[in-house]
Amino acid sequence: TTTMVADYTTPRDRGKGMALHGAMMGLGSMLVFGIMVQLARKTGLMSLFYMSGVLGFFGFLVAWFGTVDRLPKEKAQKTGIKVIYQEVSKSLALKVGYIVTIITRADIAIVATFIILWMVYMADSEGITAVKATARGGLVMMVTSLVTLVAYPILGILTDRVGRIPVIIAGLLMSGTGFCLMAITKNPFAPVVYLYASLICVGFSGVAVASTTLTADAAPKQLLGSILGGFNTMQPIGILFFLQVGGYLFDKWGYWGPFALKGIVSILCGLWILTIKNRISLPHLK
Repeated sequence: TTTMVADYTTPRDRGKGMALHGAMMGLGSMLVFGIMVQLARKTGLMSLFYMSGVLGFFGFLVAWFGTVDRLPKEKAQKTGIKVIYQEVSKSLALKVGYIVTIITRADIAIVATFIILWMVYMADSEGITAVKATARGGLVMMVTSLVTLVAYPILGILTDRVGRIPVIIAGLLMSGTGFCLMAITKNPFAPVVYLYASLICVGFSGVAVASTTLTADAAPKQLLGSILGGFNTMQPIGILFFLQVGGYLFDKWGYWGPFALKGIVSILCGLWILTIKNRISLPHLK
C-alpha cells in the first residue's frame, strides 16, 4: 500500500498522501484499542481473535475488488538484496530513512506493550482485575490514536511545506522526550500518562510520514517497490530488538527501563540527523 501511495502521488504532495495512509492506520488503532479491547471486558479475550479474523477477511475483499495496480507495461528488471544494498549505501537520504525506521517503528509497540504490562502489574494496588487494567491500557492507546488521527493531516502538510528532514528531527526529539518523561512517571494510571503517550505517538507519526516520503523521493522509480520493501523490512527488525531488550530491562531494572532506552536512542538519532541534514540532497524537489 505504501508503494501504491507513492506511485499515485507526486513529490510535491507525497507527504499529504503518506499522512492520509497513516491516518487510516490510526483509525485501525482506534478500532482495536477503542472498541475491540473494551468489548473484551464483556465478551472475553477469545472474541478478539474472531473479530480480527473477520476484519482481515473484509480487508482481503477490499484489496481484491477495490485496488488497481499501476504496473509499467515493460516488466521490471530482476532485483535482489544486493541491488537494494547498493542503492541504499550510496544515498544518504535512503540511509536516514532506513535507520529511523529501525529506531522508531517500535514506538507504538513499546507503548502498547509496556504500558499495558505496567498497568497489569499495578492492578492490585488499584483494586482492579488484570482484564480491567488491560482495558485501561487500551483506553490510553485509543486516546493517542485519536490525537494522532487529528495530527496526521498537519504532519502531511508540514512534510510537504517545511521538509522531510525537519519533520523527522522534530518527531524523533518529540517521541524521545515523551519516552523519557514516561520513564520518570511513578503511576501508570496517572492522567499525565495520556499526555506522554500522545507526545510519543505524534512524534512517531511525524517520523513515519516524513521518512516514508523521503525514502520514496530518494528511490529510483524502477526500484521504488524494492526500496520500500527493504524500508518496511526494517520495521520488524526494530520491533524485535527493542521489545526483546525492553522486556529484559523491564524485568531487571523496572518498568522505566524500556521507556528510558527508547527515549535516549530516539533523541540521539534526532541529534545525529540534525548534524548531517545539510548533506542530504534531493535535487528533484528543489
